[in-house]
Amino acid sequence: MPLGFRSYPWRSFRHRAAARTRFPAWGFVALFVLSLVLAHACQRYFGAIAIWPANGVLVAALLLLDRTRALGVLGLCFLINCAFDWDSDTRDLRNVLTFASLNALEAFAIAFIARRFCGAALRLGRPVRLMRFALFAAAPPIIAAALIGLWLIGTSADGFGLYLASWVSVELLGCLVVAPSLVILAQMPPPAGKLAAPRPGGQFILLAMSAFTALVCLRALPLPVAAILPVLLLGSLRLTPREAAVAVLQIAAITTTAFLFEHSTFEAFTLGASAAALGYGSDITTRLPSFYAFLTAILATIYPAATVVSEKARLQERLLERAAAARRDAADLAIAKDLAEQATEAKRRFLNMISHELRTPLGQVAGYTTLVANDPGMTACSRDQVAKISMANSHALELVDDMIDFARGDLVLESSPLDLRELVGAVTDHVRTNVAHGTFEVRFENRLGDHDYFMGDAKRLRQLLRLLMHNAVKFTESGEIGIEAEASKGGARLIVFDTGCGIEAGRLPELLQAFAQGDASMTRTKEGAGVGLALAHQILKAMGGSWTFDSRPGVGTRITLDIPLASAERPRAAERVDRAPRLLVVDDHAANREILGLLLRSLGCETEYASDGVDAVDAARNGAFDAILMDLRMPHMDGMEATRRIRQLPGSIAQVPILAVSAETRADNLAPCRAAGMDGFLSKPVSQRDLIDQLNIWLDPDAASDERARVAA
Repeated sequence: MPLGFRSYPWRSFRHRAAARTRFPAWGFVALFVLSLVLAHACQRYFGAIAIWPANGVLVAALLLLDRTRALGVLGLCFLINCAFDWDSDTRDLRNVLTFASLNALEAFAIAFIARRFCGAALRLGRPVRLMRFALFAAAPPIIAAALIGLWLIGTSADGFGLYLASWVSVELLGCLVVAPSLVILAQMPPPAGKLAAPRPGGQFILLAMSAFTALVCLRALPLPVAAILPVLLLGSLRLTPREAAVAVLQIAAITTTAFLFEHSTFEAFTLGASAAALGYGSDITTRLPSFYAFLTAILATIYPAATVVSEKARLQERLLERAAAARRDAADLAIAKDLAEQATEAKRRFLNMISHELRTPLGQVAGYTTLVANDPGMTACSRDQVAKISMANSHALELVDDMIDFARGDLVLESSPLDLRELVGAVTDHVRTNVAHGTFEVRFENRLGDHDYFMGDAKRLRQLLRLLMHNAVKFTESGEIGIEAEASKGGARLIVFDTGCGIEAGRLPELLQAFAQGDASMTRTKEGAGVGLALAHQILKAMGGSWTFDSRPGVGTRITLDIPLASAERPRAAERVDRAPRLLVVDDHAANREILGLLLRSLGCETEYASDGVDAVDAARNGAFDAILMDLRMPHMDGMEATRRIRQLPGSIAQVPILAVSAETRADNLAPCRAAGMDGFLSKPVSQRDLIDQLNIWLDPDAASDERARVAA
């Protein structure tokens, strides 16, 4: 079977076209009888059959009717064919059965092949399907039937070619004239497209084409018969496929009638026959080839022109419909995009709000427990209890940070100089002091040498290592856990190792999913929300790094992190000043002001306080400060507006370093804060380490200038 043709099973005889045809079964029988009458009359009165339309009627019936009615029509027409042939001069039963059977089998084969090659809807008004019908469905069975028939009747070799050409021409042209026309006319017309423009005047064009053809063929007009073809071509360009089917039947009837009475009209289509041959007696058979050539030219003119134009209109209509559908889809997508953006913005606002509302009280707990723990009058038991409260609070803060970061999904990294040796050491010290609970050792193997300063996001790197170390603590009962750090080409290599239970090779993809745990049963012994490895993987990908796992059950795990980090120069030590730095703390929560003030005073700073943005602007206008710690969410005037107004004040106070202090996420607020004129960002609860790092930068004029230049670049 040629490439691209679909295969339809035998049950396709129950064709969808049968449900839409409005032509009754008895109508095909009547047309078959009329075709036999015309053919036998032509043979009797003119000595030759110019065209054989009977098999075309049978093919149309088999294509359009359901199986039961189609086979019934085929059987009845077979008997009628036998009766007509028996009434002929020969009355040879063998020949009667032979030719009637060949006609029936030929029609059946054409219909069967047409169902496979012309599509499920039998739209023969389309150019490709009409071509398939002619070349693949009609021609092969007709040629085969002619060969078999001539062999059965014992045709001599001398006249075999002439008889074969005559047989094939008579039946093929009859089938191509009748079958496609009846199929197109008998089917219910498809609904008119809303976008298709109507083509009026079809009936007038049909009448004009038929009249012109009759006048030329009957020599009423002094024009050669070839002049009919341009007129048919022009007229067909304005016809629908149904009107073209009517035109083919009308023009074929007119030209056949004209040929029977005026043979010489078609001498222009002699195909090289000699004048002597054409003038031999009055035998119509000598002029049949010229008639067949002209009839073929008619078919090649009307159907292709009408079907191509109709197909073009159909494709244009489909294109317009799909363009309209595409516009509707684009509008729907735009609406969906707006809704998604609104949902994303709502999610962002919710996360900021929940971060602020959770971190603020937790930060206050952390601050007060730190201050209480430093009270020298506390008993050892009370100090231990406060330490446990501080540890639980720190764990809650870390869990809130991890869950919010994971829910956001869009990690934004900052780049600033960091001491990798100090950062890794701080993580291991934190785990050793606050997290470790088993009988194992926490180690830090420093192989960085002098290459310990890099450009990167210290907060995210610390979070990444903390997540992996907590995971190692969770699954290690004895032995050791720790981090190995060394410089590598293009960055740093960090190895988090443990001697715990290990991870099976097939379990890693599962553990990287959110909220997945090694043991999710009701009796599990390990704690955790199941976001550690998943969030660590997100952070590592945001950094552009990669990891490899070397884990053996019962032996332990080594996670090798290769992180691209640019080298940085070690910052200069801050110059000592003769006086204590003076800072303004702005926060609407009295507890937050008190905690920050206590932390700053423990570092040797002097502090003043403001409860909102209005008080902050007044305090900055009336006092001299070395730095301002500015809350973002405050009544009357928020921190960003207060910063913009301070930057507009006259004098040196307009250049004072202003650090945002907020319980909201850094990623969402850093850019707006900098646009408002803020220099840095501290996340609540403010740890003493982060506070010292920021003050070391912004209280040193040279370091502050370098940091502003780096941010501007």
